[in-house]
Amino acid sequence: KAKTTVQPFSYIQVPSNIPASFIANEQPYQPALSQSIDSAAVIPLSLEKQLDNIEVTESRLQINVYNNLVQQLEEASAVLAQIDEQIKFIELTNFIDDEFTKLSTIRNIK
Repeated sequence: KAKTTVQPFSYIQVPSNIPASFIANEQPYQPALSQSIDSAAVIPLSLEKQLDNIEVTESRLQINVYNNLVQQLEEASAVLAQIDEQIKFIELTNFIDDEFTKLSTIRNIK
């Protein structure tokens, strides 16, 4: 019979940008799997907590992205409104300039 070697289970490292409150049991490292029979019942709960934490983090990130996009849209709308007002002002000054040009042309003709 061939002999198989069982590798020890590894630990997963949580990225440093994820707050401890998001991590199951608030520990910086979590065992990926447990070799203990006693803790085997805890695995689904721990994985479920980790999944819940990932979903909460994802939701918060989506909300933050949405809020940032809304803020950028509001800022862009304000800039477009300013540009629109500047265009109206330029049109008004061009109209006034044209009227003065017409008046001076009429005066020069007389």
